[in-house]
Amino acid sequence: MVSVRTCRYKSVSWDERSGKQDPPSMDMDSTEYKALIVRKKAARERYDRTWKDDFLAFSIYLRSGATQEYVACLCGISSSRMSEILYEWTQVLDDGLQQWFPTPTRSQVLRAYPDRFIEADGHAMCFLLLDAVEIFAQQSSNPNVASTTYSDYKKHPTVKFLAGCGVTGETSADTVPDGNGGKGSDVMMTDDTNILEIVPFGSTAKVDKGFIVDNIASKHGVRIDRPQKRKRHQKQQSAIDTAQTQKIGNTRIIIENVNGGVKSDVRYLNALIPCHQFGIISQLVRIGFLMQNFKKPLIQNNNPDSKLDESAKGVPCRAEVRWYGATCAGLSDVRGSIYKWGLNCEIERHSKLQKMEAHKDKSMVEISEMVLSERWDLKKREELYAIDNREYKGDKFRQDLYEK
Repeated sequence: MVSVRTCRYKSVSWDERSGKQDPPSMDMDSTEYKALIVRKKAARERYDRTWKDDFLAFSIYLRSGATQEYVACLCGISSSRMSEILYEWTQVLDDGLQQWFPTPTRSQVLRAYPDRFIEADGHAMCFLLLDAVEIFAQQSSNPNVASTTYSDYKKHPTVKFLAGCGVTGETSADTVPDGNGGKGSDVMMTDDTNILEIVPFGSTAKVDKGFIVDNIASKHGVRIDRPQKRKRHQKQQSAIDTAQTQKIGNTRIIIENVNGGVKSDVRYLNALIPCHQFGIISQLVRIGFLMQNFKKPLIQNNNPDSKLDESAKGVPCRAEVRWYGATCAGLSDVRGSIYKWGLNCEIERHSKLQKMEAHKDKSMVEISEMVLSERWDLKKREELYAIDNREYKGDKFRQDLYEK
């Protein structure tokens, strides 16, 4: 829970503004936080409102795309209270959903990998589908803000976001970084947000034609799969380039479906974003994408609504498939097929472990889990950073597991 004092500047005392007094602590064990909860409960009791009523008002506002005044009138609350509900629930949901959906591990991705991607790519090393999303915003009277938000592509002020998802349409906290003004390019935002760092070393990210980020990706050891552009004065692409473009487009359509689902469910994003909500728009967009994890997984060549198996109790959602070990038709566990996803060093390590007498009774999947737990991708990325004298701040190679 975040206090309204941290969201509304006029509620902050002059001592806090000048730095003479510390802001109230939002630690759940602090006395200030407990006093805030008491005041909130007292305020709700006066109007016979509960947190469910506040969440309903918040959901109506995002789902319908109506104005705050209309939703406040509909729920029987004041416009100022509606603004407080928007800021409070935005903070709560953003923090909670990011904790629920962290970046999946390689093991979690490989245990439920789409067969369609293996058929198209010939490997199981695709980790991220990346795209850019632009949302229309109001024209600001501040010339600096107006210049930053104006999009040459949309010919209108916009707020731009990078949005990524996994191979089944799942989104994690790191795949939807904070947005930027519409003036920013895809390449600039990819470099600034470091979104490619979540892709394991040697894995692939599928992007659109406008993402000329091969040099940026090479700094992190990531391969880019991008459709080919037509060259100058070229009327038609070659047969090879056409096949490559169709292959990438057929698999990358998943991120387009996710983006469409967000704009369909959160109709607030289809209206002009008010300038005074620029401070929370990144969190609202992230909430919209993370809520997509409760939908059915996007699996090509498979209809999730078909009832082929009458004994099936239902199709698991994307979050259950990716983070909790569920599976459904069209997904395969490829952990035992080391040649489909492993680096050369991981293949050699897998072969070495398999020949050990202590591991003769273990399956291919169990040995693959041992290789994955050693995090060879981190070791290779650290070596890559050392070549350019860059500081590596991520997790380290598990030397303790390797020595066993």
